Amino acid sequence: MMQYVGRRLLLAVPTLLLMSIVVFISVRLVPGGPVQVMLGLAQTNPAAVARLTRELGLNLPLWQQYASWLAGVVRGDFGTSLFTGEGVATMIAQRFPNTLALVASSMLISIVLGVVGGVAAAVHKGGWIDLLVTFAAVLGVSLPGFWFGLMLILLFAVDLRWLPVAGAGGLRFLVLPAFTLGVTTASVVARFVRASVVEALREDYIRTARAKGLSPLRVNYKHALRNALIPVVTLVGLQVGGLLSGAFVVESVFGYAGIGQLTVQALQERDFPVIQAVTLMVATIYVLVNLAVDIVYSAIDPRIRYE
Repeated sequence: MMQYVGRRLLLAVPTLLLMSIVVFISVRLVPGGPVQVMLGLAQTNPAAVARLTRELGLNLPLWQQYASWLAGVVRGDFGTSLFTGEGVATMIAQRFPNTLALVASSMLISIVLGVVGGVAAAVHKGGWIDLLVTFAAVLGVSLPGFWFGLMLILLFAVDLRWLPVAGAGGLRFLVLPAFTLGVTTASVVARFVRASVVEALREDYIRTARAKGLSPLRVNYKHALRNALIPVVTLVGLQVGGLLSGAFVVESVFGYAGIGQLTVQALQERDFPVIQAVTLMVATIYVLVNLAVDIVYSAIDPRIRYE
């Protein structure tokens, strides 16, 4: 197992390196660089543009800028913000715990709602519970996240005044954005769980378990669900990337101080170091999550070995 993990981590290095190159070049192809944004109306002054470009190091060749940035990343230095002058690593460290709490809460909501709803729909296939879960799942996938978030704000924050409108700092600030982000993923998980459990319930070992007199709860959740979990775990692992990208929109809607809001602001200001650091961090998390998914496989099904 450790050899497998080591190989996967080594293979992740060229993937992350390629990702860093693509991001580094892409952000510089966007019209209107940081110099134009920072100077505003003064960008018509060639001397001012040349001076600021030189101060920011943007006059150097791309390969030299990239080599300097990559050398800093290897040392754990992601540079400084072009606008605030603050260290990028410090900015991310201040906001990442909020985003981590948001993504973890959203994932918990999506797993609980998705698994319970999917199993209930599969067990009552063709009944009103199945129709209700299927309708809710289709609705959850179809609704735009920003619109759903605004509706939750109007209902629970403006009309009922149960929860705060925006901000971060406690559980009450986390409820609405986490539910907004988790509903879409829960809808996808529910549909996938339903299909997997329906297939599992047709297997011979399920009929054997029922013939032994096991309770429906034990048959459905211990035997059928466990054997249907491998494709579901794959889906949940892939959804982590979707939750991280969805956090960018949700954090902006709720004014939630996370890396999503930081990235949106950095994109507007063309703050290259922040954009590059956040993108590389998200890519690293995605690689590690997929590795964790592979490891979880062996815990779910002991027949899976990686030696």
